[in-house]
Amino acid sequence: MKSIYRTILAAAGSFLAAQFGGWDAALETQTEVKRRDHKMVEKVTELDETIKSMKEEYGRKVSVDEVADRLGISEDEIEDILKLAGEEVKDEE
Repeated sequence: MKSIYRTILAAAGSFLAAQFGGWDAALETQTEVKRRDHKMVEKVTELDETIKSMKEEYGRKVSVDEVADRLGISEDEIEDILKLAGEEVKDEE
């Protein structure tokens, strides 16, 4: 009878270990997604603030290449950030 209980407990322990392992992986994935989302929000915010600042400074709309030079990133990255933010990418921002 004791061996039956041990078998049942061992099976239950294995099941719980597998469940917790799956939960750990899901939590790690969720944490990574949140981190990437937060980083993208920071990039969009920085880009928006830079564009507004440059518009005030220059008294006109600024181009993607001007913003890219100011931020030290590529024009393609600027365009990607604008697209992700739902902004239309034009010659001038």
